[in-house]
Amino acid sequence: MTRNVELFFNSSYNGFTTISKIEKYLKEYRTAAVSLSDGLEWNEVVLYAVLAYDTETGRMNSADFMLLKMPYNRYAELCERLSGFCRLFFAGRK
Repeated sequence: MTRNVELFFNSSYNGFTTISKIEKYLKEYRTAAVSLSDGLEWNEVVLYAVLAYDTETGRMNSADFMLLKMPYNRYAELCERLSGFCRLFFAGRK
């Protein structure tokens, strides 16, 4: 059985998709974020994905892809506010 995941781009709902497509987007956005990280200041990061998981089963519920440049301390604040069942992906300065 194919498991579908809610898909978002820049926090805008884009329907459901498969785990394999989520993996593809994760690679694409990571590549773009790493490319953007060349121009970052020492204290900045590029947030490129937020994955949310079901609290009972641990299965992925949703994926949100973006390329948001932000100060590291703002990223740390987001990590503290989000549920323990979310995972944030970012790229930093090389």
